[in-house]
Amino acid sequence: MELWHTNFASTGRMPLLSNAEAHRPLAIWRLARLQIAGLVLFCIVDDHLHLVLRGSRSFAGQVVSRIKRSWKGLFAGETSDAFHRLVEGRRHLLTLIPYFFDQPRIHGLSTPAHQWDGSCFFDLVGARHLPL
Repeated sequence: MELWHTNFASTGRMPLLSNAEAHRPLAIWRLARLQIAGLVLFCIVDDHLHLVLRGSRSFAGQVVSRIKRSWKGLFAGETSDAFHRLVEGRRHLLTLIPYFFDQPRIHGLSTPAHQWDGSCFFDLVGARHLPL
């Protein structure tokens, strides 16, 4: 089964969510409610969403469409088409893990990576419980 590094952004690199502080937790809750079987990693930052998805390229496109429909009303404006890049083996995947966790620093956000609520880190270590 293939892995895909998928992302989509706001057009013009404007904020992705209209009220990031209030909408980011809601976006993650809606993401959890989708119960995407192939979701491996995710990170929402100021102007885009990163995902690693297990499945076909077509599946990755379907997931993005589902997320965009689920997040309707949260977006600040228009979003770009998704970009999908094949994860080319274990080494590539191992580089994506710190890359996802380091997104707050990469984007100059003031919240440290281990406290960023837009990351899947809390979910991976069992520190976030989202009732479905």
